[in-house]
Amino acid sequence: MNINKEIILKEKIPLIELKIRNKKYHFLLDTGSSDSILHKKYKDILVEENAKSVSSDTLQTGLGNTEEVEYYELPIFLDDWFMQQWFAFASIDLVDYLSEATGKEVIGIIGMDFLVKTNAFINFKNLKIIYELGNHINDRNLFLKRTLQ
Repeated sequence: MNINKEIILKEKIPLIELKIRNKKYHFLLDTGSSDSILHKKYKDILVEENAKSVSSDTLQTGLGNTEEVEYYELPIFLDDWFMQQWFAFASIDLVDYLSEATGKEVIGIIGMDFLVKTNAFINFKNLKIIYELGNHINDRNLFLKRTLQ
């Protein structure tokens, strides 16, 4: 059984809202980023105190800079869908600019890893993202279950 979820983008900057640890945050939707990334200043807020990283790697930015990063698996909500998602924590200057420009707390980037796992279709003309959530998803990084939260 597949369930489609449609998100309407309210502005031309493609921001999506996710809930982490009972607080809503905004993320830039970036099809040019292979990984989902959170600004490292949020690590102490979002990662449990004794949590172990699930992976580490060298991340390359769009400007060609590199940074050693650790990945953590975080529980997130996309509306009423619960998921476990890996995030790298890194320096992202763009989020401060986006927060100021939009008046919303932008804390990171949603990359292709998330979009592929949720079978996302982006309709740029109508500013919509359609996620197809269903049985085809069996990746360790994304566990979905229906919730009433």
